[in-house]
Amino acid sequence: MKESVLEHDGFYVGRYEAGTSSTEERTEESGITEDVVVKQGANVYNYIGWSNSKDMTVETGGAVQKAKKFADEKGYTSVTSTLIYGVQWDAIMAWIEPRYKDESNAEELLAEKSFVADSTGKGNYTGDLAVTGSSDDYDVKNIYDLAGNVYEWTMEAYSTEHRVYRGGRYYGTGAKDPASRRDTNITLVSNGLFGFRLTLYL
Repeated sequence: MKESVLEHDGFYVGRYEAGTSSTEERTEESGITEDVVVKQGANVYNYIGWSNSKDMTVETGGAVQKAKKFADEKGYTSVTSTLIYGVQWDAIMAWIEPRYKDESNAEELLAEKSFVADSTGKGNYTGDLAVTGSSDDYDVKNIYDLAGNVYEWTMEAYSTEHRVYRGGRYYGTGAKDPASRRDTNITLVSNGLFGFRLTLYL
């Protein structure tokens, strides 16, 4: 991924959180058989763990598997699909707010209520899950729902059993759960708060 990004000067990121092709909201019993879509107005592909194992080398039964199979299932050629990497998430934050790259700016960004530090009004923090891209207020540089709605699994590892997730959640707040939020959970955690986002690279 890194070699491709350097060679081609970037990567593609889903404008929306991963959605499901089903017209029904997902539940704990949904499984992962539904097709993934990246479009506005879809039900969020939540209730999905990073994988179905505590062992992060197991990449089946969860978001990492769905993301990696996306390009092939859609018939895309010459591209690789993957779950977003933590470094890609940080690159997006720095693209939105260049001062994000320098950690010494953290207090200043928070005081200014910059999107990366306080996403109030720029994400779904209503207490109820929304469909993908539910409001133009949640669009920052043509990418929706980086803040609020659901936490998004990444490829970033924290420990043997943990992966990093980014962003906020629908019943959090923009100050506590901004777009730049980084936290971890065990890979097989699967509930309504967790979804994912796809990236593509050449």
